[in-house]
Amino acid sequence: MKKTATSRLTVFFTVILIGAAMMSAGAPGGGCADAMALLDETILKFSSWECSFNHTVSMVSGGFTETEEGRLWAEKGGKMRWEYSAPAGKLAVTDGKTAWIYLPDEKRAYKLKVPSRKHLPVPLRLLSGRSKPSGEFFCVSSSSSGGVTTIELGFKEKDVKFRRLAVSLDERERSITGISYVDELDNKVSYSFSGGVKNGKIDPRLFSFTPPAGTRISEEADDDVLRTIEK
Repeated sequence: MKKTATSRLTVFFTVILIGAAMMSAGAPGGGCADAMALLDETILKFSSWECSFNHTVSMVSGGFTETEEGRLWAEKGGKMRWEYSAPAGKLAVTDGKTAWIYLPDEKRAYKLKVPSRKHLPVPLRLLSGRSKPSGEFFCVSSSSSGGVTTIELGFKEKDVKFRRLAVSLDERERSITGISYVDELDNKVSYSFSGGVKNGKIDPRLFSFTPPAGTRISEEADDDVLRTIEK
């Protein structure tokens, strides 16, 4: 089943990491207090990140699963570039103010204004590195295995429609290795990250996008996309 433009935008803004919020396994020494301290440190000391990603979405409606992969560049402040190798040529870019999704097979680009931090999806809000995760989440449970901490998080704010959010962190590198969540419709979304380079210099041109000649540009988002952004 082919994904609609709306679902592509939904995935980008609900994710996207890129890059991302986290539920993670417990920190060295175990326990929620250590796990949340590790999560805070990972997010607050993040300035930039480059890594490979694998993204899987399992939709209850239609009963299909889709996997995408590629390379991600992220910088504090909400700047991200998702460059896909599968599907080849797909691109998602934001400079923190404007987001683009480019679909070469359709010769179409979607342009959308990034909402204020208050209305950002939780994962994107965390990846921006502008606030302590422990100020917005509480630890439901945590565990540590093989140098990876996994935390299941609860939300302090009301009316959040995630049923489950989890983040995995590399305890030594202080980096994200995975994000997974289940939404209110029981759709399952997971990200895994590997081969990361943390706090390196990233060419600022990677966070800008100019549609190729002949590209159809859509600047309006439908209600489904806006509802997703407001979660």
